[in-house]
Amino acid sequence: MELDESKPDIKWQALSSTDIREELLSLNTLVKSCYGPHGKLKVIQVKAGCHMTVTTSSRRLIANLPRPHPIVQLLFAAVQAHLQLYSDFGLFACLLTSQLVLDMTNTGLNQMLCSAFVRKACQLCLDHLEKAAACSCRLALDFSHLREVLAVVETLIESKPACILDGKERKELALLMVRVFLRSLPEGGSTAATDGCVIFCCVDGKSASDTHSLDGLLVEAPEICHDVPSTWQWKLTPEGRIKVAVFSTSLAGDSDQFYSVEYKLGRNLSKEQVVVAHIKELMDRLIDDGIGLVSCQKVIHISVKEYLEERGVYALERLSIRYIHGMETLTGGSLISSLHPGNPNCCYGYLNNIEHVVQRDRSYLHLTANGTRVQTLVICNLQEEALEELKVVLDTVHHTLYQLLPDSSAVLVGGGCLETHLATLIRNQMNGKTGEYSKELRCSHAQILTLCAAFTKSLEAVARVTVESHEHQTDSVHGHHWTAGQADNTTTATDADHRCACKLMSHSDVTDVGGDFTDLGYSGDIYSKTSAHGFGNEETRKEVEKDMHVDLQTAKSSAFRLAADTASMILSIGNIIT
Repeated sequence: MELDESKPDIKWQALSSTDIREELLSLNTLVKSCYGPHGKLKVIQVKAGCHMTVTTSSRRLIANLPRPHPIVQLLFAAVQAHLQLYSDFGLFACLLTSQLVLDMTNTGLNQMLCSAFVRKACQLCLDHLEKAAACSCRLALDFSHLREVLAVVETLIESKPACILDGKERKELALLMVRVFLRSLPEGGSTAATDGCVIFCCVDGKSASDTHSLDGLLVEAPEICHDVPSTWQWKLTPEGRIKVAVFSTSLAGDSDQFYSVEYKLGRNLSKEQVVVAHIKELMDRLIDDGIGLVSCQKVIHISVKEYLEERGVYALERLSIRYIHGMETLTGGSLISSLHPGNPNCCYGYLNNIEHVVQRDRSYLHLTANGTRVQTLVICNLQEEALEELKVVLDTVHHTLYQLLPDSSAVLVGGGCLETHLATLIRNQMNGKTGEYSKELRCSHAQILTLCAAFTKSLEAVARVTVESHEHQTDSVHGHHWTAGQADNTTTATDADHRCACKLMSHSDVTDVGGDFTDLGYSGDIYSKTSAHGFGNEETRKEVEKDMHVDLQTAKSSAFRLAADTASMILSIGNIIT
């Protein structure tokens, strides 16, 4: 009998195939619809009965979206790597990457030529942004000026409508985040890492205006009944403090740290019992040293917990990576990572007070110490999904504030002004040096202009979805993004009191030097006046002001480079084999 061996189906697809274009177009449409402060919420449910996610955040969106195609998987992997470093601009990277690939393939030109042009244009843009004296979209940020820092924070919070915040709540949260961050910094102006010094605790069912901060650590304690006052008597040192031991190793009896021990087990004896007996001996040493609290990153064996509690020592377990570093910083001790510590005395820390706190029928222990820089931010919101979204946004804000600390920190204008500015720059560069670039890329003048049009179209497409308006224009002096007012359809970009989308430039900043306005997509040389009138000159340089839309330069530039590099890589793909 002959058996038919099943052969795997191998599918070859070119980048220009309909299936791939439809995948990229679907992703592009999805990201556009939830991009910016006017983005529409997305409800994601992978299959019936599963948890539903409501979000516009790139971190939650990418983590929950299915990845049906290798091209989408490649794009998402690149964006997630960026988010791990910067926490922001994931949607921008997704949108620009997909837009570049779609617009470049629409030209019908050789894919390798398109790939090379994207890399070249990207490098021109980044070189331009690094030269502060020649760029009217880059502003130096002074961290000592609260107004400038709040502008960055408010831009981040405003960009996530799923948090369901009004204007007053956004401003209050922005001020609260700056206050919490400053309190978490070490003394002396050091810029040392603040990881683990700001802990987030989420409480649903309360208004976002109830969000507040606490000095110290707020740790959930489900073993304490929330409606009965705690009667635990803490064991104090002669100075009136609580001595603490913080373990990062498991105290559950499952340790494998007895490398050179030979076990001789009887019929009624197990390895777990031997390890637990050793842990109890270690606890006796701690009790003799006056320990009042034993905390553990992992699990503490139930018999060990009972053993400690019988002797007046409280056992706090399952701190996880979320709390363990905050506990170490708060107590001033060191993590005990072994069941065989040579001298545990040098690892002990101290707390001044521990209180039982109840939040929404849940029990917590509030741990405090004098001079601590550990802060707990109690985040509140009425709905579960809005609360989760707010937590992600505030985590991004904290990460961004840390990146603003270096003296060289700078911000880029938002509201689509950066994209229109760079589009104008590339159009002017390519129009003025067509021969030079066509020789470098080994193509014709017409091909350079075609690729330039596709690249600038992609940038302007991103600018268009940043702000909702029926009219999008750019000026001939600074290349900023100007829109008509939504509330009043009679408002135009050229009204005297109108400002650009990022709110940096006013109408007079353009007209006073003879500039004019043109619709986005205009292919003329409108950037030529920028070098003469750009505010890179010291006498015309502007500062970050209240209500201005700005983005962190390091994160935005990294996302821009990532988008261009990923698009370039995708354009260089010949076939996708699945």
